[in-house]
Formats: sequence, C-alpha cells, structure tokens
Amino acid sequence: MWEATLASWIPGARRLSIRQWSLASAEDILGGDALRLDIHSDVSATVGLVMLAITVLIFGGWAIYKLQTLTVRGRE
Repeated sequence: MWEATLASWIPGARRLSIRQWSLASAEDILGGDALRLDIHSDVSATVGLVMLAITVLIFGGWAIYKLQTLTVRGRE
C-alpha cells in the first residue's frame, strides 16, 4: 500500500517497488503474452530479477537469524 501511495506522489519511487520488480520478471517470462495480459513494468527485467534476488537474500538471512535465536518456552 505504501508503494502505491509513494509512487503517486514521487514518480521515481516506482523503481523501488517490489511490485515493479515482480512485474518486470513476469513481463520477461511471458514475453509477447505480457501485452495481452496488460503487464507492464517501469524497470528492466535484469534490474527486477537482481533486486528481487537481493531482497530474498537479505530477508531470508534475517529470517534464518531470527529462527536461530528463537527460544521456545515449554510448560514447567
């Protein structure tokens, strides 16, 4: 929701949107069918795939760290 709000106020903010990165990937995978399905992205497929990979690595690493430091309390 914040992405759509910022993108409406700040034109360059669309390039920082996970939605745009995903659309760029879908547009590349679908090829000509993307036009028929009205899929269009403001970023290139390369930028989209790289930014999605970086995001997955960062948040995946954070999730692994949080799970490793998680302590479960049992009934005593």
